[in-house]
Amino acid sequence: MRAEAAEPSIRGTYVNTSKAWIIKAYGADVLDSALTWIPPDQRAVFRSDLISLGWYPLRYWTRILDGVRAEVQKRTGEDGPTFDRRNVHESIGRAMQTIYRVAFRLLSPTTIVARVSPYFQGVYSHGEYDVLRTSSGAVC
Repeated sequence: MRAEAAEPSIRGTYVNTSKAWIIKAYGADVLDSALTWIPPDQRAVFRSDLISLGWYPLRYWTRILDGVRAEVQKRTGEDGPTFDRRNVHESIGRAMQTIYRVAFRLLSPTTIVARVSPYFQGVYSHGEYDVLRTSSGAVC
């Protein structure tokens, strides 16, 4: 059984990386403001450094990110999609971007999903990934 968490969850290491980027890019007060979007008993959990291999409910992390997006929009005018792109690209680091760029150029979509699926299964407790082809052969 792959799911080690009772509900869809994310590993602490990925939350910690994103939190560190949010603080660096926008300031600790933006993250603190977003923490008010989740129940008080969860605020202390997400305010601290999370255990890297621990599972944390995705519903709370999603709400925190919603709060960060709203606060960033209010303070800077940056929209949600821009925030999301920056979060993904800037928080994972240049080395990982280079690895992904090379992989996407060299491998087929089916191979990439087959190779990347175990990685995502280590990040998220629930879910599956599939490559779908249209009748014209395009991958989606």
